[in-house]
Amino acid sequence: RRLGKFVLLEELGSGGMGTVYKAFQTDLQRVVALKALRGSVAAGSSVRERFQREARAVARLTHPGIVRVFEVGETDGIHYFTMEFIQGEDLVTRLRHGTVPLQEAVRWIRDAALAVHHAHENGIIHRDIKPANILVDANGRAKVSDFGIAKVGGVTNTNTKGGLVGTPAFMSPEQ
Repeated sequence: RRLGKFVLLEELGSGGMGTVYKAFQTDLQRVVALKALRGSVAAGSSVRERFQREARAVARLTHPGIVRVFEVGETDGIHYFTMEFIQGEDLVTRLRHGTVPLQEAVRWIRDAALAVHHAHENGIIHRDIKPANILVDANGRAKVSDFGIAKVGGVTNTNTKGGLVGTPAFMSPEQ
């Protein structure tokens, strides 16, 4: 399958807003992760706005522990953004392989905490930190991903009005 200048190689995962693909960007000859809004979801302008806000917010962040956003676009009515492709796996998958050495686990927590701190310093609160949103690259470094329900500069990146936000098993106790 193709989406404009991207060849979709494989589906990496999907969530409430869209699907993430491993894709080849033909003009720059590189592999990227491409997040595309679902057609029915994209019909609502507030969802498109939220999607674009996520991409713009993360694109402002420059930190080795945060998955970089490259571009935002729309092709044939499909809204998407591209990110650095992380050769590795999320913590959920990594932990299924068995026990992790303590030093390695502590390094992942430290890397994720420093990345989240950087986001906070730039006015972005992730609000859905969980093992599935922390990727471990081929060098064993943790990278935070999926800022889909982030609070950006005082603006909540969600359509909930003061309700619970995040994944229940990983929400803060006060929620």
